[in-house]
Amino acid sequence: MAYTTKQRTKLSRFLEAQKTRHISMREILEFAKEEGSGTATVYRFLDALLEEGKLCKFTTEAKEDGACFEWHDAPCDMYHFVCSDCGKCFHVNCPSIAAIDTHIEKEHGFIVNLSKTVFRGRCAACAGKETV
Repeated sequence: MAYTTKQRTKLSRFLEAQKTRHISMREILEFAKEEGSGTATVYRFLDALLEEGKLCKFTTEAKEDGACFEWHDAPCDMYHFVCSDCGKCFHVNCPSIAAIDTHIEKEHGFIVNLSKTVFRGRCAACAGKETV
């Protein structure tokens, strides 16, 4: 990162504190506004964090958010699910899905990038079903 400002430091700390969950663009902009940061500054800083690999971005279909973000201290090794109805983003660490990656690499010579892999569908709440 080229330079650090108070606003960037606050935003970086805020995002890092959220690393156990996905955070929506709306939440980031609300925090930034409370801290006195402008929208353009936030977008430029998020772009820089994305470029550095500190942040992953997932587009959602929820009109009010449009994207969710995830802070990374290390490469992402989980699967990402995005609900097409509510826009919720969440992680899934599942050996059955991991077997697909193993198959793809072994049989097709293709290595899946988990930080960019997103499954889209309906979450249990939107589908009206209990999770197992």
